[in-house]
Amino acid sequence: MKRLLAFLFLGLCISAFSCATVIARNLPAAGDGWKIAISEVSVSQNSTYPVGQGHLESKDHPDEPLVWVNITITNQAKQKRTFDYKRLVLSAGDIVRKPMLVDRDAGINIIIPSGRSDFDPEETLTRNVIFPFPKGKRPASIKIPGIGEVKIPKTNPQD
Repeated sequence: MKRLLAFLFLGLCISAFSCATVIARNLPAAGDGWKIAISEVSVSQNSTYPVGQGHLESKDHPDEPLVWVNITITNQAKQKRTFDYKRLVLSAGDIVRKPMLVDRDAGINIIIPSGRSDFDPEETLTRNVIFPFPKGKRPASIKIPGIGEVKIPKTNPQD
């Protein structure tokens, strides 16, 4: 058991230190009965997503670093609904990218193959939406269908 815990701790440490540079925090949006909170947008130095004992990379943009968008969504409607994360669009000028995958944000990497989540009324879920994006380019906005465009500030949150 101690060996397993040590292995998991090592994996978390490696993930934390190799992962990303935060470029935005706390970006709110709302509309169409959804409340959205983008808590963090970060750019990874890696072009692969660790899963199990291997890695996944974008088929369309295999050498591009990954941008991780941590997003919390609340269904404010009175009925059960589905949110499709794969309809989000990350862009900067003429660069447009759709998500490579959606992760459950569970402390370990758990992919949601459909890229969708079902929400009960007033239910809130947090997910990581992972996009490939050209190295050296900074995302300028995230388009959310039914809600609109959320601008990503040009300055880092630490600036």
